[in-house]
Amino acid sequence: DKTRLEYESLGRDSMYVAIHKSNPLAGTDEPLPFYALENQKIITGPADNVLCRFFDYCCKVSKIQPQRLMSSSYKEDFINSMSRNMGIAPLTSAMAFRITNPDIHIRPLILPVEGKICLCWEKQNGNQKAVKHFSTYCREYFRQNPIQPYRSE
Repeated sequence: DKTRLEYESLGRDSMYVAIHKSNPLAGTDEPLPFYALENQKIITGPADNVLCRFFDYCCKVSKIQPQRLMSSSYKEDFINSMSRNMGIAPLTSAMAFRITNPDIHIRPLILPVEGKICLCWEKQNGNQKAVKHFSTYCREYFRQNPIQPYRSE
């Protein structure tokens, strides 16, 4: 709700998908159009997770309805333990770097909207000093640790 929130973009990130090598969509390193996820089994994080919400928003914009297979709080551990094609998992670049299972292929998605990492705060927050301190910390963190796109080796 932009009437209640202020925000500042801290960077841009792509969305990636983790796909078991036996899935036909795992066959290339080329970016995958988002609409290719139509009718695919999707493994997401919890419903209140930002990536899950952004994925849902991209589905709405793209007018696709993938099959929600499961939601897992420990999605990276689950993906790293996959020995067969269980489904496709959306990831951020930071998550993609932590997938070490050689049977899992990471592909970038071509999104219908730009993915941004934002710092948000309430416009009428009573503790402006804490907000300023936290926002300064976040800006400095992302300045020193810019988002690195995931690249397969």
